[in-house]
Amino acid sequence: MSVTRVPEAYVARAGVTVTGRPYMGLTRHIWKVTHREAVDMARQAVRGRAGAVDALFLSCTNLPR
Repeated sequence: MSVTRVPEAYVARAGVTVTGRPYMGLTRHIWKVTHREAVDMARQAVRGRAGAVDALFLSCTNLPR
């Protein structure tokens, strides 16, 4: 099971519906991801879903501060 599917399965058991999951497709050099790239990906995840999103969960072991 992928690292994305584990938390998705966990929240599904609590009744939460996951409606999207954008990926950067990185397998290395994750530390090169900029703050702007993380923000843009978060915006992409909820774009077009105004009023339909209750939460946004971002997960990465090296998100920029």
